[in-house]
Amino acid sequence: MKNHQCEKGVSKILMFLIMIMVVLISSIIICYYYYIQESPPNKITEKSEIPVNNIQTTTENAQATTGKEYEEKIPNKQQPVAGDIEREIDIASISLAMETYYVDKKNYLQSENLPVSIGSYLNPVPQDSGDGPCSSYQWISNINDSQKYCVWACLIDGKFYVASQKGVTSTDKAPTSLDCW
Repeated sequence: MKNHQCEKGVSKILMFLIMIMVVLISSIIICYYYYIQESPPNKITEKSEIPVNNIQTTTENAQATTGKEYEEKIPNKQQPVAGDIEREIDIASISLAMETYYVDKKNYLQSENLPVSIGSYLNPVPQDSGDGPCSSYQWISNINDSQKYCVWACLIDGKFYVASQKGVTSTDKAPTSLDCW
């Protein structure tokens, strides 16, 4: 009996350390995107850097631009948006809490909707900020199957960040069943 309690205590300590690592890695990712990434290019201000008769076309009209009016155009790179990084961190946190719950209970927390808390492992469950394509994180009811769960966030780029008993991944389609993907 004491050995089982010891294993349970070690398991909780390990899961706590993993959660700390997730928070630290998440913080590093956020710092990278906020502070280390180069800022977008500035306007070119000297006439010698551009052709004098450059033509800039807009959807409204075409106009000749010269010198200080010219703004450098660079193809749009697909970079994660801060809100999407937060969504991915939240979904990963929910997944980690569900896996910790499973280690202790031998089944996943069952819920009709996104749970408010996942035992003492994640209380409260994070909520989407509501400024993305979906107003909240999505959950497929697992009330009839304690061995599966499926939760996801809608990302700005039209993809979905999904977590289930299989792990965490990004998909092109929203999940429609507990199999998630």
